[in-house]
Amino acid sequence: MALELKIGALTLAPIDLNYSELKKEIAEKTKPYKGLIVTEDAIPVAKSDLANLRKLEKAIDDRRKAVKKEYNAPYMEFEAKIKDILADVQEAEANIDTQVKAFEKKVDDEKYAQIRKFFELSFNGFLDDVRFETIYNPKWLNKGCKMADIEEEIAAAANRLHADIGVVKGLKSPHEISLLNTLFYSLDLGEVLKQHNTLMALEERRKAEEQAKQEVVAEEEKTNPTPAQQPTEQFVVDTPAPLQVIDFRVWVNDEQKASLKHFLVSNGIRYGSVK
Repeated sequence: MALELKIGALTLAPIDLNYSELKKEIAEKTKPYKGLIVTEDAIPVAKSDLANLRKLEKAIDDRRKAVKKEYNAPYMEFEAKIKDILADVQEAEANIDTQVKAFEKKVDDEKYAQIRKFFELSFNGFLDDVRFETIYNPKWLNKGCKMADIEEEIAAAANRLHADIGVVKGLKSPHEISLLNTLFYSLDLGEVLKQHNTLMALEERRKAEEQAKQEVVAEEEKTNPTPAQQPTEQFVVDTPAPLQVIDFRVWVNDEQKASLKHFLVSNGIRYGSVK
């Protein structure tokens, strides 16, 4: 016997209420207030009228809620029974779904491991530099994506990397290590060339600024030359041989000391202190 949810005829009778009578009375009662202009001295009366209107609104709406609850009671009982029935169905679904997903995950894990292994073979020698996540595409785990196509894509990326390394080395850039690191991280030669151009532009700018500074310094030195350094006073002069050494002591003031020094120097007489 086929499973079937059988529901008896629904008799949803309209809810009887004195709509016309109540509508007319409410309209007449609220009409004076719809165009009412409140003055400052009439605020207490206005507040009282407002409170009465709110009480009237609440009384009518509370009755609506009570009718709704009573009217919905059969449906709420029906809904509870349906949910109780569905609980058994959902439990069975969960049991099967969990096992199916476990098998699918096992297949995905095996395929992922196969992809990872082929990556390591293709990028042998660069495994410390190139991240598997850079090249990995989650869509590869889709059933419609064949391993042959995945391996072809990985192999093409590895061959492209070898060619791109040659391009980077051919730049003879002083920033080669940085450029290669960018290439290994992104596997995007366009990004590497963009970085190269930026670095070279900065280097040229630095050289230009340094050259400009040197030119400014040279111009300043040309305009305001540095005074020549005065030679240090020398007290040792050439004298005819043979020389005699005479030790003697003199008592002089500062002026006499300067005059004696001038005399000795002017006459080429070598002198020195006696310990």
